Amino acid sequence: MVEKKKQIPGFSQGVRRNASTRTIKMVQPICPNSKQDMIRTPEGRYIPNPEPDPTRQSCQEDRDENGNSRIGWWNACEERGHNPYFTKRVWYSSEDIFDENDVMTGTKRVRHEIERPNISQVAANIRVNSGRGPLIKQRASGFKRLADLGYEEVCEFRNCQNPATVTSAVGGFCGNEHAQLCAADFFGVYDYQVPNSGVLANQEIIDNGRRRKSRQFMAEAAEVAQARPIK
Repeated sequence: MVEKKKQIPGFSQGVRRNASTRTIKMVQPICPNSKQDMIRTPEGRYIPNPEPDPTRQSCQEDRDENGNSRIGWWNACEERGHNPYFTKRVWYSSEDIFDENDVMTGTKRVRHEIERPNISQVAANIRVNSGRGPLIKQRASGFKRLADLGYEEVCEFRNCQNPATVTSAVGGFCGNEHAQLCAADFFGVYDYQVPNSGVLANQEIIDNGRRRKSRQFMAEAAEVAQARPIK
């Protein structure tokens, strides 16, 4: 039986049609001990712990002879059981306690915990690292693909994390529009803008021209994208 893959939470913010850069959503290693150890003062402020726990060592502080983080630190981090590809968030809430007569007798503190992958998007565009960004991140920084950790791949449009439902000539996307826009960017299909004339009476003509140009652009983009549903 094939195990069903999990889905990431899928936060999609700042998704703009005019920012059609293809990005691969990857999981970034972050040692949980890399966060600065803080303590709370009697006044309620948080300050760096003047006496940090010596056993709480950050794996990312493992440096080479040049002072850079040592390549492969993420493997040692996993071996130590630090789980660097996920971040755990813990918070507490108060719940009322009632007796059998529905009379509140007190409150209790309830602990909540959630663990999520450290999602980071990496540009896969010829204008950024010659399109080799994801490969560089895998080899030099320990990034992993979502599928490597048992998750479904998501849309490759910039800032979009919706589930991928179509495949195309340039990758997987959540729909035809994102596939066509990224394909247009990759193959050099340009959406030429019709400028304003400055004369209000001509605005309807200009708007009609813009719609016509937009339809023409999307038709050319669809031709190069070759988008089709993922089976």
